Amino acid sequence: MTGILLIFGFLGIAVWGTLLGRKQRLIEYTSNRNKGSVWEVYCTTLSSLVGGWMFFGLNAVGFEAGLVGAAIGVGYAIGLGLLFILAPRIKKIMTEKGYDTLDEFIGLHFGHNTQTLLALTNFAIFLSVISAQFMAMTSYLRVIAPEFAGWLPIAAAIAVVIYTSIGGYKGVAITDILKMIVLVIGVGAFAAIVLSNTPQNTWQQLPSKYWGVTGYGVVFVVGAVLFFPATILVRSDLWQRVIHAESSTVARRSLAFTIPSLFLFYVVLTFIGMASRARLGNEASPASAGMLLLHQDLLSLPLSTWFTSTLAAVISFGIFAALASTADNNLNIAAIGLSKLLFRKDWENISKETQVFTKAASKGHEERLLLKCRWLCLAIGFFSIGIALFLNDIVAVMVNAAWIMMLFLPATIGALLFGHRSTKAGFISIISGAIVYFSVLAIGVPLKSAFLPGFVVSLIVYLLFIKVFDRNARS
Repeated sequence: MTGILLIFGFLGIAVWGTLLGRKQRLIEYTSNRNKGSVWEVYCTTLSSLVGGWMFFGLNAVGFEAGLVGAAIGVGYAIGLGLLFILAPRIKKIMTEKGYDTLDEFIGLHFGHNTQTLLALTNFAIFLSVISAQFMAMTSYLRVIAPEFAGWLPIAAAIAVVIYTSIGGYKGVAITDILKMIVLVIGVGAFAAIVLSNTPQNTWQQLPSKYWGVTGYGVVFVVGAVLFFPATILVRSDLWQRVIHAESSTVARRSLAFTIPSLFLFYVVLTFIGMASRARLGNEASPASAGMLLLHQDLLSLPLSTWFTSTLAAVISFGIFAALASTADNNLNIAAIGLSKLLFRKDWENISKETQVFTKAASKGHEERLLLKCRWLCLAIGFFSIGIALFLNDIVAVMVNAAWIMMLFLPATIGALLFGHRSTKAGFISIISGAIVYFSVLAIGVPLKSAFLPGFVVSLIVYLLFIKVFDRNARS
């Protein structure tokens, strides 16, 4: 039942996303600028944030370190609060310039080289995401439906690549509504089953550190609460959601609903990880303990086999919807960002034509560029699937890509708040921070703490160039 529902569910989403690509304009493919309602932007924003990592990675955090997972949720809430404050400024700038991505904004202020760095970082993030989805899907199916574990993850990834390539951002955003609904249902059932079967005295077996927030060390908590929130401002997918909103008011309302919803996900899934540690002991695998506990509790329910199988299928579809939403959002971001670089002249010609001629006059060039973007998205997707099959340490790739995004933070805030423009400050600060970050890793500093020296160096170098070496950088 579980495997069959997943097959039909993914087919349904793939067909729907593909049909949305028919008679599509280029602007709908890239960001569907100024078209999103509160409900649509809320669903696609939450769907982008509540991805596969929430089910597997956050469960593992709760299993290993307790309420640290909730502390990460606090960091996200603070970061989204900052985005809420700055959404009108972002919306105004991107609408006036006609931009679809954060990459273009960075390129305008810091040059082509810095824009290329950001596009490549987004590609690395997508590569790690698609790889993580393989691992997550396979691990989950080995527990719930082992007969499908060999081929269904690959088939699902191919389906995601196809509908994202054809449907573009519009296809991703609209299918996110369905994915978000089944995701909420799946998480609710998952939490209800596991937490209701965890006796109160079982929680007392957890080490005392699980009820604090320093399970991964003080540096990690400081980063999660003080530094991490600002990284929300360099997430290309969240800029894309603000661009998609009908207005800055719509963007803010969507974020106002997203913040408490996301924090609730973090709390619930963290407690599922903690329940797994309390009931299964520390010998279980942190990443799959929650799924194993779910399987055990499903089998113990006093229900018919058919009803239990149906319930497992519904939860599974919710989990896989989260995995799909993570993959399609990041694929769309990576493909659009790279298209702005590889097809730069085509984008410039389209921009000039829409300013001088009518929309109909530039339609032929627009359709050709749209076709190029679709083929590029397909190529990136299938290339990443091939690479993902051979990557061993997915977590390291994902964490490295996420921490490297922090190196873009000084430049992004400088441009957004102060209008800084400097090809030197942006590029050299990011490269300097990256060198320090990987050097610190090489001497044995843990991955969870290595981000701090790199970020500090990136910030110092950026400020030096802005204030001392490049006085023309300030607008």
